[in-house]
Amino acid sequence: QRLLCIRHTTKLFQNLYIIGPNKRNSRLESSKEYAKTVMAKYQIPTASYQSFTSDQITEAHKYLDNTSSSTHTPLPVLKADGLAGGKGVYLPESIEEAHSQLDRLLEDHASVLIEKRLEGREISLFAVCDGSQKAAECLLVTLLIRLGFLDPKDEELSLIHI
Repeated sequence: QRLLCIRHTTKLFQNLYIIGPNKRNSRLESSKEYAKTVMAKYQIPTASYQSFTSDQITEAHKYLDNTSSSTHTPLPVLKADGLAGGKGVYLPESIEEAHSQLDRLLEDHASVLIEKRLEGREISLFAVCDGSQKAAECLLVTLLIRLGFLDPKDEELSLIHI
């Protein structure tokens, strides 16, 4: 992940073919804040959130309390912005744990996102294709149909052809 983000793969692995996004597109994985910005720009549905830096710690704790004030509302998700080696997302089980984790994340990372916790199914899709957008669209649509997210009889799906 880190090597793709700083784009050192060609220098370190000159005799190997490395599959991965370019440096710009790697930011979608390496920066939660950037990914949220891209999702907003292209109107991709995502959970509501607020981002905080270490100098906004008081505001971050107040926001955490406000978003967790109802006993019927699940506690939010805490996400470190930037590379965290798979250890940057936390699902606290108590408000005390959430505050403690928020403090730790803000000590170790430039910024932290406090995001609404969503319930339900989630999928991640990674596809390798020949560069044709049509091939990637067909793969995604096929997967979404098989998982029950899309109806195969939907007339809009007929717009996608190989």
